[in-house]
Amino acid sequence: MSSVRTPSSIKRAQRQSYILRELTPILQELFANDQALSKLFVTRLELSPDGSLCHIFFSTFSGVNPKEEYTKASSTLILYKPSVRKALSNILPSRYTPDIRFHYDAGKEKERYLNTLFEKIQEDVS
Repeated sequence: MSSVRTPSSIKRAQRQSYILRELTPILQELFANDQALSKLFVTRLELSPDGSLCHIFFSTFSGVNPKEEYTKASSTLILYKPSVRKALSNILPSRYTPDIRFHYDAGKEKERYLNTLFEKIQEDVS
């Protein structure tokens, strides 16, 4: 059963995709230049229904205590928030730039946990 996509949901998905595509190089440059942010990567981006908020979800490359590493890096990430928003406003062809919120993506942690379980099952079967 497929859900019916309204024109507004399609337009929001297109805008979300465009913002992610334009925001990725900006964040990659930050991650490359700042040692505190080097272990982070963007997992997903969500735009609020009215387009005023942009939620950016991050995870870490490390499998050991990823939540703690994100917490350490988040203070540095918050310092870059105004400059990231300014760079985004220069690129977006709209009048308003969404406010940016940074979040930790716990889904990647669950994914890592499930992968280790599957690997253990595979070892037991072999």
